[in-house]
Amino acid sequence: MRRTYRKNILRTVRASLSRFLAIFAIVALGVGFLSGLLASPVDMRLSADDYCRALNLYDIKIQATQGLTEGDLNAVRSTEGVGAVMPAYDMDLMLKSQTGETLTARLMSIPGDGVEEEDKLNDLVLVDGRMPSAPDEIVVGLTKDFSGDRPQVGDILTVSADNEESISDALPDSFTVVGTVKSAMYLSMENESTTAGSGSLGLLAYTVPESFTLDYYTGFYLAVADTVELDSFSQAYDDVVAAVTGALEPLGEERSQIR
Repeated sequence: MRRTYRKNILRTVRASLSRFLAIFAIVALGVGFLSGLLASPVDMRLSADDYCRALNLYDIKIQATQGLTEGDLNAVRSTEGVGAVMPAYDMDLMLKSQTGETLTARLMSIPGDGVEEEDKLNDLVLVDGRMPSAPDEIVVGLTKDFSGDRPQVGDILTVSADNEESISDALPDSFTVVGTVKSAMYLSMENESTTAGSGSLGLLAYTVPESFTLDYYTGFYLAVADTVELDSFSQAYDDVVAAVTGALEPLGEERSQIR
């Protein structure tokens, strides 16, 4: 019976070999496709985590409506669980290109000379040109083209007269593009919304802190202690960061009253 059964199976396979091979190939493709789908999210999370770690991406960002002071900076630094704090400036505004195109931009500061090495976060990867060294120089972030042509090295962008007076007074009249960079802060391909210009960011740019004539910081970037070795997509990481965030919330209420 067994021998006859095996012979019958082999005879059936030989009689319809092409159909058997086609079904086998379909099943193999399905298994391979499913395996790829299951493995890809894990690989993507690991790659993103390694990339963010290599560029010292921040864990928490602090912002305040009325700005942040040196007193706020010292208070945040003394909070338990905070490993590094980098004060920064950023501003959403409208810039005009040499062709007359209006670009809705976010201008951000790179770490200044006064920032300690261990407090420098959000490293940039220089792709072309050089980093800015003067208040009227910027580098442009390489990400999705939101609108028009991306400014090139050597282009001059003028601060639009349509900006609020407080923005125009706080910045130089124009900026020269001296390089292009990549940043772990902007991995998404989706447009970010803003209250300036068209309401959708069209340009990311970075400059030295001296470009901003302000008597306050617009934000602090924080690195939480003991998170370097943690997977940033894990529950353990979320728990550590949440503990520090919980400690900062009452501090924010206290410091805002002083401000």
